[in-house]
Amino acid sequence: MDFVTIDTKIRTANKNKSRLMHKTVKFLFKSNNIKLTYITMFRAETAGRFIENIDIGNLHNNNNVYAYFDSDNAIPFATFLVIDNKIVITRTPYTEGQDAAYIIIRNKLLAKHYKDWMLIIWESAKKVETADDINAIYFKIKDSLTESQKSSLEKNIDSIKRKLEK
Repeated sequence: MDFVTIDTKIRTANKNKSRLMHKTVKFLFKSNNIKLTYITMFRAETAGRFIENIDIGNLHNNNNVYAYFDSDNAIPFATFLVIDNKIVITRTPYTEGQDAAYIIIRNKLLAKHYKDWMLIIWESAKKVETADDINAIYFKIKDSLTESQKSSLEKNIDSIKRKLEK
């Protein structure tokens, strides 16, 4: 499964909708039956969740792979999910006040198109493969975190490092 979510902003301020989406994403990270390629846009407000998801997904276990783009000079981009190289779920980029348009496409040719697009995006994304990569993400955001958030993320980072040592 390939999940590309590199919008430059979070679409919804509705916490219920946001929680439902994050619950679904956590399921993808946890599943032993899903090989996940996950590419996201780096934003200070979501970087902590990205680290948490890498911990949940167990970096290098389940063959999950992770990468991100920095948000400097980024252009709005559609979010899409490719499932089994057969199905694509996509939505429009974020624009303030614009309604979201979600589309489910069941077409192998279009799924291949999105898969190929994801592979090109993957090549230019910053990979998260080592403890140093995780530390770099943390140091980008740590000054904007509360002590409680720092403590929680540091636990995730320690957990990731322990898993990498196995």
